[in-house]
Amino acid sequence: MKIGTLIMATTAILFLAIPAARGDIITLQNDTLANPLLGVASCGFIEGEYVASVFIPQPGDYPVDIREVQLWLSPVVAGGMSCDPTTEATGLNFPLRIWEDDAEAQLAPSGAPIYENTSLLLFSSNIGFNTVDLTSEGITIDDGPIRVAFEFPSDGVAFPLRDADGITYARNLVYGDFGGDFQWQWAGGLGISGDWVMRLVIETSGTTDTDADSDTDSDSDSDSDSDSDSDADTDSDTDPQCDPLTCDQACRDTGAEGGNCRNGECECFGLDDKDERDDSCGCHAVGGASEPLSGLFALLAFIGAVSLRRR
Repeated sequence: MKIGTLIMATTAILFLAIPAARGDIITLQNDTLANPLLGVASCGFIEGEYVASVFIPQPGDYPVDIREVQLWLSPVVAGGMSCDPTTEATGLNFPLRIWEDDAEAQLAPSGAPIYENTSLLLFSSNIGFNTVDLTSEGITIDDGPIRVAFEFPSDGVAFPLRDADGITYARNLVYGDFGGDFQWQWAGGLGISGDWVMRLVIETSGTTDTDADSDTDSDSDSDSDSDSDSDADTDSDTDPQCDPLTCDQACRDTGAEGGNCRNGECECFGLDDKDERDDSCGCHAVGGASEPLSGLFALLAFIGAVSLRRR
C-alpha cells in the first residue's frame, strides 16, 4: 500500500470513530444548600406519603435524558419520631417515581409515572446524598416539568432535608394523609419554608435559551413557562395565582386551621360550617373539624423542624 493511501485510510477510520455531538450534563436543583449543617430536617412523614420536587429544564435543552436523581435523607433517633439527627441507617426502601407534568404549577400528576422503582435502597446521613443512577433506564423527557417523588416505606425511618432560605413557588410538594384523605399539597402551604434537598441530573439536547430576558425559557416575558403571558401555566390567558403561604395565613386569619392551594384556589382546613367565614381572600373551606387530622399535617403541628448540628 502506498503511503498516501495509508494516510487516507487511517483518517477515514479516525473520522468514523468520533462520536456524535452531545449536550451538556446539568444538575437541576431548587435548593441552595451547600453545607449540610445548615439544612433542616422536616419531621412527621408516615408510611405511604411522598416528598416531591419539580424541575424544569430550559426550553432549548429539550429533549433531555435523565441521568441521575439525588436525595438527602436526615437520620433519626432509632425507634422514635424525633428529628434529632443521631442515628444513620442504610438499606432504607424508598420507592422512586417520576412523572412528566403538563404544566408548571400542577398540583397532582395527570397520569401514571413514566418511571417507577419500588425496591430502591437508600441511606440516611448527615454528610452525603443518595445518588440514583438512571443513565441505563433510557428516560427521555420531550417537554414540560419533571416531577420526582420518593415514598416513605414506614413511619419515622428518615426525614427529608430542606434548605433554610425560603421556598421556591410550585417546586416542592407533599403527597400525604390529610384527615384520612391522601392528596397532593404544596409544601409551602404546610408551613415548610424551604426547598427539598433533591436534585436531578440531566443531559440536554445541546441548545440553550438565547432570548434577552432573565428566565430560562425562549419567550420574552418574565415567567418560566413557554407562553407569552405572565402567569405560570402554559395556556394563553393570564390567570390569578394562588400563593400557598398567603393562602395558609388568610385561612388562619379567618379562624381555620390553615390552608393550601388546590387547582389554583385557596382551600381552608378544619371548618365545621363552610358558610361561617368571610370569603374575601378567595378561599373556600374543605372538610370538617370533627375528626383530628392524621399523617403529615397533624404531625407537623406538633413536631417542628430542627436544624442539623454536628455533634
